[in-house]
Amino acid sequence: MMIYIQKKLKERQIQSSDLPEKGVPLANESGENTVPVPFEEKKEEPVDPSKVMKLYYFAIPACCDLMASTIMNLSLTFLPSSVNEMMRGCVIIFTALASMIFLKAKYYRHHLLGIIIVICGLTVVGLNVILNQGESEGFSKSMLIGVVLMLCSQVFSASMYIVEEKFIRGRNAEPLMIVGMEGCWGASIYVVLLFIFYFIKCDSWDKDFQKMCQPVNKENTEFRFEDTILALKQMFTSGKIIGLTILYICSIATFNFGGVSVTKYASATSRTIINTLRTILIWTFFLLNPYVPESTEEHWSWLQFAGFLLLITGTIIYNEIVEIPCGGFNENTKRAI
Repeated sequence: MMIYIQKKLKERQIQSSDLPEKGVPLANESGENTVPVPFEEKKEEPVDPSKVMKLYYFAIPACCDLMASTIMNLSLTFLPSSVNEMMRGCVIIFTALASMIFLKAKYYRHHLLGIIIVICGLTVVGLNVILNQGESEGFSKSMLIGVVLMLCSQVFSASMYIVEEKFIRGRNAEPLMIVGMEGCWGASIYVVLLFIFYFIKCDSWDKDFQKMCQPVNKENTEFRFEDTILALKQMFTSGKIIGLTILYICSIATFNFGGVSVTKYASATSRTIINTLRTILIWTFFLLNPYVPESTEEHWSWLQFAGFLLLITGTIIYNEIVEIPCGGFNENTKRAI
């Protein structure tokens, strides 16, 4: 938010320095002064009150993001990371459906084909990780809880994308302002929630739901939904953790700004599809980095490579980087229109 404020102050300084002072002679092309002309301030056009952004409007996407992140992290206590990664791809479906319902977006054949190919790619990638885990223990109650939580989190994620696109299209909000205000609202709300979560005890909860809680003693006889004090103590005992936390905050801020910018210049659905490509970067990083610990080391897999090729293919078809010259897939592209 501070970056946005500095940007607006700088823009105002530039605009004020370009304006001539009242009664100052204007210079012509030869550099000679002309007759002094009194400066008349430009009358601003009336602004539609319905399109003015109120600060509390940004609490809506902030709450959606807060719910999506919190519920998704809770689902990780029930689901393997492979299932989690595969199910995150369903946000594309929710976002596309919400765009058609609330934003009246039109999807043509090449859009739908691209979405289907991306979903197939995500399925192949997730299937590869599941197969590498070996024999499964079967579908349990805790896994069902995790699946429900993950689906709910992706609904909130799609809602956030749609609200942000609505602000950009309908109210001409700037991406930097959206990210800054969402951060302010999210931090303020979470301070209150963490205080409430600290006093929620989970001792009498079912064992499956107790996975979401944190033990506060060595005997594991007392559980709280969140122990912020213990978390802060653990964080400040390691300089490496503090450094990684700061780096994570900066990377998420950049990631959110980039995502909102994609929404502005493309669409919310394009944003979700491009987000799926980060899996390729992560896989490549762990394959090529010789300093990765053995516990997180990745191995080459032709099945996973095929899934990533599907991800790339679906993305370039959806964004019309490559057009299919048959079956009517190129009739409603931007170039054809």
